[in-house]
Amino acid sequence: MMRPIHFLIALLTISIFEVLPSRVYSSTPEEPQKHAVFSVYSIDWLHEQDLWYEASKGDYRIVQFRRLNRSRNYDYRGSSTLVFHTKSFDDKGNAIYTPVSKCTLPEQGQQFLLLFTRSTDENPAADRTQILVSDDSPEGMPFDSIRFLNATPWQLEGTFAGNEIELAPGLSECFSVDPNPEIPVPIGLGIRINGQIEPMLMNHWTFYPGNRVLMLLLPPDRKHSKRIRAISLVQHKQEIPPPKAEHKETQMRSNQAQPLGLTQDLESGQRM
Repeated sequence: MMRPIHFLIALLTISIFEVLPSRVYSSTPEEPQKHAVFSVYSIDWLHEQDLWYEASKGDYRIVQFRRLNRSRNYDYRGSSTLVFHTKSFDDKGNAIYTPVSKCTLPEQGQQFLLLFTRSTDENPAADRTQILVSDDSPEGMPFDSIRFLNATPWQLEGTFAGNEIELAPGLSECFSVDPNPEIPVPIGLGIRINGQIEPMLMNHWTFYPGNRVLMLLLPPDRKHSKRIRAISLVQHKQEIPPPKAEHKETQMRSNQAQPLGLTQDLESGQRM
């Protein structure tokens, strides 16, 4: 017959072995899971080939880019690391998904615009493209505002709406604008050479109420040119989808809303 002290030791041993597996499992951190909506835009049309992503476990879906326009919205449920693949087939006709680029979705936020740019990393093992993640929610990018993406390798300096601004390569903060069609907003940007600003963009832009603008600043498209290119992605507040994916193409719903992705003419004004 088991003595009380032996029974107690056996009970404690069983309890310890019951607890240990859960402790070992819980000590292995898992990558945060996200439920998000995203759209994509490829700067300078880098992606003529469609990409694929894993919308949920085992559910691969195609991502289609538009020229001079953001894509429709895509739903995503997975880890915070969003991976894009190319699709091919083996000898038996089975699909093979090969990772080619990835980005990390911020912990905060549910709506994102992913901007595909050329990678500056010369390491052959690095991703061929760099993906910049922009908060695409009305809170992250308010209406009646503009955000710049400096896709040039230079630090740009100048004035916008009468205020001095500096734009490092990458995404800028959001700048509020006065949406008055009767009063165009002046902008002048350039690079500093020997203490002087060499102009690279001079213009007046017109803003309309209820829009938000992502302005892409791109390197000159001609050799020896000193003028950077500007492409605007404009959205009206009625175009912003609820925080879940749309399965239909986004349509313009207001006479004031301008087509997305209009190429900026450096010699004339731009309606936004």
